[in-house]
Amino acid sequence: MVSGVAMPTTGLNFSTQAQQMLFLARKESERLNHNFVGSEHLLLGLIRLGQGTGFKILQRLSIEPEAVRREIEKRVGIGPPQKVIGKIPYTPRVSKVLALGAKEAKAMEHSYVGTEHIVMGLLIEGDGVAARVLTSLGVQIERIRQEVLGEPGAEDPGMISPTATGGSISAHLGLGPMEGEGSLTPRAQEVLALARKEANQLNHVSIGAEHMLLGLIRLGTGVAVNVLLKLGLDLETVRAEVDRQVGKGQQQEASVDTPYGWAVSRVLAVAHKEAQACRHTYIGTEHILLSLLQENVGVCARVFESLKVDVEKTRQEIVRELNPNATS
Repeated sequence: MVSGVAMPTTGLNFSTQAQQMLFLARKESERLNHNFVGSEHLLLGLIRLGQGTGFKILQRLSIEPEAVRREIEKRVGIGPPQKVIGKIPYTPRVSKVLALGAKEAKAMEHSYVGTEHIVMGLLIEGDGVAARVLTSLGVQIERIRQEVLGEPGAEDPGMISPTATGGSISAHLGLGPMEGEGSLTPRAQEVLALARKEANQLNHVSIGAEHMLLGLIRLGTGVAVNVLLKLGLDLETVRAEVDRQVGKGQQQEASVDTPYGWAVSRVLAVAHKEAQACRHTYIGTEHILLSLLQENVGVCARVFESLKVDVEKTRQEIVRELNPNATS
C-alpha cells in the first residue's frame, strides 16, 4: 500500500475543473482496482471529465481520448478485485506533478491551478506513466505551454460565492436586469437550491451543471419538468446516470456552503440569452433546460446522449409548452 501524501500547499486555488479531475482520478483508480492514485489516473480523470482547458488543448492536438485510455490500460493493467478501506492515497509523484503545475501557473501569472497546468506538470515531471503515454502520442511540453498562453479565456478560475442564490447569482455574473422586472423566477431559484442538495447527496465538492439538471427534475413542476416528463426522463433515471458518469464522492458532512462551480455561471449566462431571444423578462426553468441542452461536453452532454435525448425535439417541446398554439 502506497503511503498517503498530503496535497501540496501551492498558494493557489485549484479550479473547479481541476478539482473534478482529481476526484475522477480516484474513481479511475477504483475502476482499475488500484490501491493508489498515480499520474496515469490523473490523466484518465481528465479524459473522463471531458472538459476543461487541458482537455480542449489535447483535443486540438488531435489526441483521441480512447487512444489515451487504451494506452494507459495496456501499460498498467487492471488489478484483482479488492476492498479499499478509507481514501485511496496519492503517490509522491502526483504530489510532485501538482506542485510543478502550480509553479507553471504562477509563472504564467494565473490566479489558479487548472487542468492545463496539471497536464504541464505531468509532462515536466516526465517519468510517470501519464508522461510516457503523452510523449508516445507526440505531445510536447512546449506545444502545451504555447497553447495555454494562447488560450483566450483560460480555465474557470474558481467558484461562485457559496451563499449566493437566486437573483444574487445573476448580479454576481453581471447579467444585469432584464426588461421590466426580473431575473430568476422563484422556480428557477428553487432549482439552484435543489442542485445544492443533489451535490451534497452525491458528496460532490461543488455544484455543477449536472446538479442543476437533477434540481430541475427534483423540482417536480414548471415548464422544464413537464417537457422532461414528456421525454420519459425521471429523477432516479437521471440521478443514476449522473452517478454512473461521475460517481459519488467521499462521505462528508453536508454543508449549506457547498459552492456553485463556474459551470453554473455559464449555464445561467446562456439561459439569460435564451430568455432574451424569447423576449421574456425573466429566466425560468425552461431557459435553464435550453441552456443545459447546449452543453457540448461534460456530464450533462454525456447524460443526454446516453439517455438518447434529442436536443432539437426537446427545444420544440419547450416551444409548444410555452405556446400550445405553436406549430414548430
